[in-house]
Amino acid sequence: MPVPSYSPSLPYTAMENPPLVGVIGGSGLYKLDNLKVERTVNPVTPWGPPSSPISIATLDTPKGPVQLAFLARHGPHHNIPPSNVPSRANIAALKHLGVKAIVAFSAVGSLREEIRPGDIIVPDQIIDRTKGIRPSTYFDKTMVGHAMFGEPFDVELREFIVPHVQEAIKSFQGHINPDSLPQLHDKKTVVVMEGPQFSTRAESKMYRAWGGDIINMSALPEAKLAREAELSYALIATSTDYDAFREEAEPVTVEEVLKTLKTNADLSKHITASILGAVHDAVQQGLGSSAAGGMKYSLMTPHSEVSPDELWRLKYLLPQYFPDAVDPAKARSKSRPRTEDTDDVQSTVERAAARGDYRFAEDYSPYKGGKEAPELRLPGGLSRNIPTRRLHSHNDYWRDVPVYTALSHGVSSIEADVWLNPKDSVLYVSHNVAGLTRARTFSRLYVSQLVDLLERANLRDEEAAFFDQTDYWTPRNERETRRPWTGFFDEQAEPIQLLIDLKTRGNETYHAVLSELAPLRERDWLTKWNGTHVIPGPVQVLLTGNGINMDVRAQVAPLQTRDYFLDAPLLRLNETWLGTDGQPYGWNSTLAPMASTSFFSATDWRGEQEIDAKTESDLRALIQNTQAEGFKTRLWSSPRWPTYTGWM
Repeated sequence: MPVPSYSPSLPYTAMENPPLVGVIGGSGLYKLDNLKVERTVNPVTPWGPPSSPISIATLDTPKGPVQLAFLARHGPHHNIPPSNVPSRANIAALKHLGVKAIVAFSAVGSLREEIRPGDIIVPDQIIDRTKGIRPSTYFDKTMVGHAMFGEPFDVELREFIVPHVQEAIKSFQGHINPDSLPQLHDKKTVVVMEGPQFSTRAESKMYRAWGGDIINMSALPEAKLAREAELSYALIATSTDYDAFREEAEPVTVEEVLKTLKTNADLSKHITASILGAVHDAVQQGLGSSAAGGMKYSLMTPHSEVSPDELWRLKYLLPQYFPDAVDPAKARSKSRPRTEDTDDVQSTVERAAARGDYRFAEDYSPYKGGKEAPELRLPGGLSRNIPTRRLHSHNDYWRDVPVYTALSHGVSSIEADVWLNPKDSVLYVSHNVAGLTRARTFSRLYVSQLVDLLERANLRDEEAAFFDQTDYWTPRNERETRRPWTGFFDEQAEPIQLLIDLKTRGNETYHAVLSELAPLRERDWLTKWNGTHVIPGPVQVLLTGNGINMDVRAQVAPLQTRDYFLDAPLLRLNETWLGTDGQPYGWNSTLAPMASTSFFSATDWRGEQEIDAKTESDLRALIQNTQAEGFKTRLWSSPRWPTYTGWM
């Protein structure tokens, strides 16, 4: 399986045998632990990452195993409120994986006495009471598209699943009241409110007067976006309690709601396992195929009037309508001569050359007006003869010229602290909030510079293709999945370690980092883990810091393929956690090649005097024991530097 990419540049290659059916889990349904999860993927779309990693699960059926895709709408730990669910990314990611039909689950409140807590509802209509906060279309910039939405749920899919859901209810063994089975309610209307607060009593009565039967916060914009993506979409709703319209009823306790929610989640898992084999077979035979082609005559704007960036994004979703769209970034790259680059990079190298302490910059003839034709220069000559040193450039952004200063001294590890600004979803670089500026972005200071250096050092695509599959280089085994590359130094086996310290917490920062690494990923320059061994690349990414919380660990640990690694807590290498697949995981050197802790956590020595023999012995033992377990060791926040450096 290919390593997923995290860029609008068609970031994820659909699987050879794609899951035809996607499942979106709602409140209480965060994983399918009754199915076998084969692998977990983390695609990031042009609209950002989905709300959770997507589990590819196998369902055994009488006709053989089938695959389905599952994602948790509110995140694996229910940490995304309704208004912030990245529905565009969710739908786009499932579509790009090859999904053709989506069965979504959602907890709902009942607006009707006959719809009791624990009942199942398959609605056929929607009343939209959201407030325009949620992005609800893929056509919100220069392309105008009008999707038909008279029947908000796919009629064929909805009618197909109703009898199968009924049979699944009868076979479920976990009912709250075994003497009173849940009822299935068909052809009902769901009111979708903004939330996160529930309805007032007046609103609840109004919704009843409008013809609403159930109420939730999730069916929109999912159903609208699925229609625009030409996906068949149906909703299976589970009632947790009555809405606020009942004046005389006893108030429902939290305990009762949670009990119902758990039972509903178990029933939803049972329904999933019971019906999706039949749904898969029906979709394979054409069920819901009327959704395909639904946007063909709904796109109003001539392509010539649409921005190249938007055409490229829409190609991710609807490639058949945008076959000629090209990646604007690559188009811009090809349009400029090899010897030119952005003003940022040029001024950086020129300033370095002027000081005379950047040998590779000073020697680079295009910037020095050299007489040689650039195409005659040997690839990889920028940093030739610089001896490499196993040193780490801590807080590298403090250097006069980030990246270049460290590399000019042969340093093989650099570090950047990143902060995600929710206003523009951009990563900024600084040690603390006081040092943040709009100009100092992670992409500008690090990714762009590394890409520039590696592009200069390696053969261009057409040059590489000319020499591939010859006696010079033909892949001999699965480890040789990439052609030989030239790194930053003469020794190819010496990649640069890029340590990224996530200063802001949460999934958003984690996924933003993966997204901004896309230019390196697309060029296949990142070191990878393929499930059995490490495939070296010129840049090895390690994620560290407060942002690597249990939620992120739960997502990363089950991944069979990834092009980044974690930094383990040196003093807690024995800790374990549950992955998003429900399996236990712990620290190992393939997940985290390095283990770190602060100097002050590892020792009581504060650098006020010469280090004593016991402290030195304890530190050496700590480092040696950690290395014996396969981890590199890093101690940060060291005591006063003259004393510490002398000891080192």
